[in-house]
This record gives sequence, C-alpha cells and structure tokens, in this order.
Amino acid sequence: MKIAFAAALDPSHAVQYFSGLPYHLYWALSRQVETIPLAVTVEGSPGWWHFYSRLWGKLTGVQARWGMRPAVLKELAARTAAKALECEVDVVLVVGQGSLVFWNSPLPAATFSDILYGAVSEGGFQDQSQKPRKLNRQQQQQMVDYAQRAVDNALHIFVTSAFTLEGARQYGTRIPPEKVTVTQIGANFRERPDPIISRQPPPPLRLLWVGTAWEGKGGPEALSVLDGLLERGVAVELNLVGRIPGNLDHPQVVSHGFLRKDAAEERERLLEVYRQSHLLLLPTRKDFTPSGLAEAAAFGVPAVTTPVGGIPGMFADDEVVLLPFNCYREEAPAAIMNILEDGRLPEMAEKARRRFETTLNWDVIAQKVVTELAVALKK
Repeated sequence: MKIAFAAALDPSHAVQYFSGLPYHLYWALSRQVETIPLAVTVEGSPGWWHFYSRLWGKLTGVQARWGMRPAVLKELAARTAAKALECEVDVVLVVGQGSLVFWNSPLPAATFSDILYGAVSEGGFQDQSQKPRKLNRQQQQQMVDYAQRAVDNALHIFVTSAFTLEGARQYGTRIPPEKVTVTQIGANFRERPDPIISRQPPPPLRLLWVGTAWEGKGGPEALSVLDGLLERGVAVELNLVGRIPGNLDHPQVVSHGFLRKDAAEERERLLEVYRQSHLLLLPTRKDFTPSGLAEAAAFGVPAVTTPVGGIPGMFADDEVVLLPFNCYREEAPAAIMNILEDGRLPEMAEKARRRFETTLNWDVIAQKVVTELAVALKK
C-alpha cells in the first residue's frame, strides 16, 4: 500500500503544526508502509476580507470564516487530489475534513482528526474565546451539510475519541459504524522513552503542568493545588511548561516557559522534566484528547485531570484521577494525599506506562490506520 498523507504544512517537517499530530503520525506510518507527505494549501483570505469579517462580527456577533466558503473548500479538494494523483498512490489520508467536503477524484480518500465537522455546535470554531461569535442559522445548516458530505465522500474516518464521534452523531451526522475507527492519540515523541523511568520518589513530590493556554488548561487551578498541598505539610514543587504569565512568582514553582520539540536543547529539557515528575496536573476546562496526557503516560507519569471531552476514554478508572473542574481546587489536594498515603503512586505509574505502550502511541495508531485502510480498499 502507498499512502499520500496530506496536511496544510508538510507533515514530515512541521513539528508544531496541529499540536504535532500530523508529524508524528506521518513518521509512524512511514515505518510501516510507503507514505508520501503532501503540503496542500489554498490562497489565504484577501485584505478586504479581514475588514469585512471584523465589521460583520461586531455588527452581528456572527462568525465569518474564509476557509468555510464553498469555493475555498472546492479548491482545496482539487489541489489535494491533483497532488496525490501525481504520486501514483493507492489512497489519500488527509488531516481534517476540509478536502473531503467536495472530493471528486478516482482516488479514495480517508480523514484523520480529533474533531469532526458534525461535532461543531452553533458556537462554531472559536479563535478568540474572549470574544465568542456564533454561527447563524444558515451557517449551522452549512456545517451540517459539510459534515455529511465529508463522511459520504470518505473511504474511512479516523478520529481520536468516541466523544467526538458521538458529538457528530448527536448533531445529526450519519456515520456508519464500519466506516469509522477511534484511534486515540499518541505521545508526541519521535523516540520512545525507556520502559523503566528512573526517578527519585517523593519527597519532594514533583508536580507538572503543561499547556499552551494558561486559563483554559487550568494553570491557576494547578497553583491552588500546590498551595493546598503545602498547607497540608507536603514537600512539593510544581514545574510549569508552556505559556505562563510573566509576573508569576512562587517559591515552589519552577517555570520552564514554552519548550519547543524541534529545538534540541529545549526538547531535552522537556524530556528531563517528564523524567523527574511524579504527577501531571491538567485541570482543563474543555478538551478532546490532550497530547500532554499521552506524553506523561509515556514517562509513567499518571494524571490528575478533568473528565471533559475525550479524556475519560483515554484511560481506565484506576490509571487516572478525574475530578470535575468546578471542584478541582478543593478535591485534588486530598486525592493526591490519598495516593501518597496508600502507596499507589508506583502502581499508577506502571499502569500509565502500559497505557502508552498499548494505546497512546503513534505506532499502534498507525497500525490501526494501515489495517483499516487495507480492509476498506478491498471492499
């Protein structure tokens, strides 16, 4: 089998694009079958569109997205198909569903994503959560139409969570069970961490928070948990990796800033933080399948997180601590104390690593993709 793997940026090089999902899936696929990376884009919006969309949004409170225009999606489908045909492949695998809405090619095409058009509510795609703009009735119907078109045109659909799949069906998208596979998400590392992670046991208890959105990923809640443990007399420190407020000052906090995986020194710092951590704090407000949870599991770092989106489907009940966001600050310190007092931390670490080995890694996911595509191509 020969696969053309298409994304907006070259998936063989763009480490940061789409949280690194296409990059790591591409390299996992390429270890199993011949995989051709394709970068496919269309012309961006013209200058007048930015003025129009801002004015429209202010006047109506409704979104206006250039990339959702039928002409743009038709051009994207045509360019993707043309590039793939030049490569003489058996199947096209695209990141997201944009190319499939108006797919019109003899080449079969499949999609991989953590979101389906059909799971997008009237809130639409929120670029600026502080200034939310909804979809109007016509746009909502257009998304419903796009969602069904993409499903009907797809050879197969790969989605990272049952949560997203159920959401799409809830909003009316008809997706045959035999046409979809829930893959989960992998840890975004090219090299697999060693199976036995050597770290000093507590004290001190080393907590870790990783995120690109301080408020959305629960950074303030993580700080509150740190203070709650200090009040209980626990020797603890909190490592912060990601986009962190510049004025943050706490004696038990180590701020690492944003660490890029495509910069060797920063990547090694990130890996060392994972190696030394005991628990990941991720009190996220809303999410699909956060790659940080898979990365922590790769290093045997269990998580204390929230039961939002696809997170509950990533782990078994005894592999993770799930606490509602609205009571995370109050309940997380006690839950962590229980783990320490019961001596469950080593067992949870082993289970987290096993979950990475069996589910949350890109080689396992790539094998699912290759197997399902081979079956679908024979039908």
